[in-house]
Amino acid sequence: MEYERTGILREQHFDKYLVLHITLLFAFWIMYEIFIAPFIKEYNLVYFNILNPSIKVLGWTVPVFVILHAAGIDKLKYLKLNNNVKKGFMWGIFISIVTVLYNITGAVVMYNNIGFNPLFDINKWIGGVILIGFTEEVLFRGYFLQRAATNMKFWIANIVVSLLFLAIHFPIWYAKGSEVASGGMEWLCLILFVFLFSIVQGYVLKKSQSLWPCIMMHSVNNFMANALILS
Repeated sequence: MEYERTGILREQHFDKYLVLHITLLFAFWIMYEIFIAPFIKEYNLVYFNILNPSIKVLGWTVPVFVILHAAGIDKLKYLKLNNNVKKGFMWGIFISIVTVLYNITGAVVMYNNIGFNPLFDINKWIGGVILIGFTEEVLFRGYFLQRAATNMKFWIANIVVSLLFLAIHFPIWYAKGSEVASGGMEWLCLILFVFLFSIVQGYVLKKSQSLWPCIMMHSVNNFMANALILS
């Protein structure tokens, strides 16, 4: 499937701005997750709970809308937020159910004891569940994937963007270390899961022609990751 190229998106120099966007995003996010976020969290947890999700919205989502607005592009249409909404939500319900079943099945197979507690801390609820589907999917599937797909085959674009999506997780993984995973096998499984999760998200976007199932699936997956107690 070829995505429509409109306005400034037809210009070759726009790809340079895309590369610049990605470079600045990664530079900012590495600095934030490794140095700034831990400092804020240690200084004042209340400030951290307010600033952390806000910074992600400002650093990840707002630039996409600014760039599309400057390019004279219908933002909601391009990001697939206002087309195929009904179909998108049907896909979202289906893929969210699959995500829940996958998380439960994986927990039962890999761990001796599992529990369920949806009352985890407010920062994880806001930044890790409510906002994360929107902030990350608008940037990676809604914008980066569709931009890449204008210049290469969709499956190649999906792989490239999935590698970027995987890479953006490394700063926080580095900062948190053993809190995220321990041992080579756990890290390998985590890396493979994040990469394949992104591949599936790209496929869902292509089939549904809506960003909403990607947003729903992402938020549901993170909810399960936080709510399941594994030991």
